[in-house]
Amino acid sequence: MKKVILITFFTLCSLALVPAQAGTVDLLSIWAIDKNNSPGGVDEDGDGGIDQNFANSCVTCVVTTGSIGDITSDVFWSTGSAQDHPADMVNMLAFEGVVIPGLSGVKTDAPDISIDGQKLKTSADFTGYLTVKASSFVWLFQVNDDGASGNQLEIEIGKALDNKEHDISHFTQWAVSEVPIPAAAWLFITGLFGLAGLRKSVKT
Repeated sequence: MKKVILITFFTLCSLALVPAQAGTVDLLSIWAIDKNNSPGGVDEDGDGGIDQNFANSCVTCVVTTGSIGDITSDVFWSTGSAQDHPADMVNMLAFEGVVIPGLSGVKTDAPDISIDGQKLKTSADFTGYLTVKASSFVWLFQVNDDGASGNQLEIEIGKALDNKEHDISHFTQWAVSEVPIPAAAWLFITGLFGLAGLRKSVKT
């Protein structure tokens, strides 16, 4: 038992000391919405073309995971300014098959030192989802911090679904809370020692 605990201890410690991975920025989809409630759509693969359309009216107007059938232009842009409200973000994430309760976002407007035309920089050490608004289009990204303290990640949007380049008006960062691996590792180690102590007391 002692050997198992020691092996586990050193393995987890080595994992906790592994150098941080490089940051990643993944484009999940591009949304085209019309303020006048005419049909909009989603570019799922980022190739610049709409892959799925949604109408401007529906029966239930309830967004289901992985389905765009009940997302309407009116529902998506009901707040008057898409992508920077939790309801809009929930719609986008539901379409991606992601459900995160209690979303809260931090909005950054232009002009701002973090925005330069089609480029922006995230907050330091940001991990989560990011929506970028340019003209009537919304880019949805998944961002994983690089692990280096105080670092920002640069993101650049490409051409929109109208095949034009638009300057960013604002973006919103949606932080996702997660349990750090080192903390989880230490909890696991503590549990192992606790079990070992119980076993020892049972034998005596």
